[in-house]
Amino acid sequence: MNRLGAGASDHVGNIKVLRAAKYIAILGLFLAAVAAVSGIVAARQYGNGAYLASAISALMIWSVGALSLLIVALAPTPQARVNAALLGMLIRMALPMVAIAYFSK
Repeated sequence: MNRLGAGASDHVGNIKVLRAAKYIAILGLFLAAVAAVSGIVAARQYGNGAYLASAISALMIWSVGALSLLIVALAPTPQARVNAALLGMLIRMALPMVAIAYFSK
């Protein structure tokens, strides 16, 4: 047990999760705004289906971004945060690449 006790460790973990939740919410708001604008622009040429495509892509990007942010926030040491950031980049790139490979068939 550390000097601060077990309860202090839980408190620090909760603060990290709350901080990650704040950044995840900011990411979601930004992606919602971008999806709305890109849906409006794309709907001029491709019709109403562009709104759904923009929403799905924003949701996909938000989900992998949120997972990446959460992984980094939960890393206990600075060295682990570097590894978590690298894992987050891998996660953020893997899902869009899989989607591109799937939808390009």
